[in-house]
Amino acid sequence: MSPIGASHGRADGIAIRLFDANEAETYRRFRIAAISAEPDAFTTTADEAAGLPLDWYRTRIAEGVVGAFNGPTLIGTARLDTSGDASTAWIRGLAVEPRWRGAGIGRRLVAMVLAEARSRPGIDQVRLSFTAGNGAAERLYATLGFERLGSELRTTSSGESRNKVLMRLRLDRSSACPPQSRL
Repeated sequence: MSPIGASHGRADGIAIRLFDANEAETYRRFRIAAISAEPDAFTTTADEAAGLPLDWYRTRIAEGVVGAFNGPTLIGTARLDTSGDASTAWIRGLAVEPRWRGAGIGRRLVAMVLAEARSRPGIDQVRLSFTAGNGAAERLYATLGFERLGSELRTTSSGESRNKVLMRLRLDRSSACPPQSRL
């Protein structure tokens, strides 16, 4: 199965799928709302995100933005970033609507991003970072096989200096899509 356009929907009505280019405005609105709600989790401000042209969002979608949809409603996103070293991809912008946290949406988003990364030749590791102290994020990533590399001090969108935990997953290319039981 090709991860492009693939959906990991389940009977619970939540569809996990890659965004289409025509959904850039939906992605933009969700990202601005997520940054506004959790400014310490992002290094970009909501105003900066709002000021970016729609083409910026279309470009990110083309790289691999995954959304969680409850019917037509977007409830979570995660993005594959391949803009750096050709062998390393990054997971960026994982965000889930607060009322959906703890329901496995984040796990399913990350699993879909990892499936997309595995489908791309040359990528042998995926990295990510998150604000230190977010135990739920660290537990999620650890259960998916990520290892902690360390931390670095970064300025968040709220202007605070916070430690960002760095983690890495070395890709196993034996499966292009994680088993449904793990989602």
